[in-house]
Amino acid sequence: MLRSLVSKSLKDWDLKLPHAKFAYNRSPAYTKHSPFECVYGINHLTPLDLLPILTKSRVSFEAETRAKEMKKLHEQIKV
Repeated sequence: MLRSLVSKSLKDWDLKLPHAKFAYNRSPAYTKHSPFECVYGINHLTPLDLLPILTKSRVSFEAETRAKEMKKLHEQIKV
């Protein structure tokens, strides 16, 4: 993947590495889920989606529902 992103000079591979890494993490694996989906429960569209949202309150009323969804996803992915 990195080879296809690097230009002819081969000197900018280090600048392309984060793009290749993000693309790899969005690709479904043999589990039929991407690494992002396995960890976060969703497949991020852009790197900005990975940034934490700063809020005044850290209480989430949907945490229990979210935890159940993640447990269900991890049970499906287990091999």
